[in-house]
Amino acid sequence: MVGILRRWRCLLGGVGAACVLVSASAHASGSWQFGDLRNPLGDTATAVFSPASGGEGAALYIACDGDRWRRVVLGPDDSGTFKLDRRGEVRVSLAGEPALAGHWKVGRTAGGRVTYDAPQATDLARRLVRAGDPKSPAVYTIAVTTAAGERVKLKFPLAGLAATVRAHLWKPCKLETYFAEPGNR
Repeated sequence: MVGILRRWRCLLGGVGAACVLVSASAHASGSWQFGDLRNPLGDTATAVFSPASGGEGAALYIACDGDRWRRVVLGPDDSGTFKLDRRGEVRVSLAGEPALAGHWKVGRTAGGRVTYDAPQATDLARRLVRAGDPKSPAVYTIAVTTAAGERVKLKFPLAGLAATVRAHLWKPCKLETYFAEPGNR
């Protein structure tokens, strides 16, 4: 096994996700990893996440708690160095498609860091998983503004996402109800 799995806990509040990353690992950027989280009711939920490929200090999380909720969250990774602005404005592109401007819901971590929750998270997660075959060259790009006013493009290679979702989220999240079996399109 390549290092220790990262784990994270999350409390979902009225304004968005409040996540605290726990325990670091030596995984390379761009690899999809498994973690768990806790919702406001104290239930343990599951997630997969990937740090941005350029080492900017941001990560993309896909999370669920049974069939009760699903989330796609952009926020700081365990380094805690990445700071988003408070507007929630993004430009997203999947696998070279034209970039689309949008607004993601702004939340905060328990430590006060800003996070963004994607609208229509189940649909977005479905699209990302479909593009995430083991050798896929597909990349999900999210352009955001940092708290310092700098525009950055965060890139999340999707290779291996489908297998990671299948291994860690499929049964606990009852994804057969919402997603096609990975590999079956």
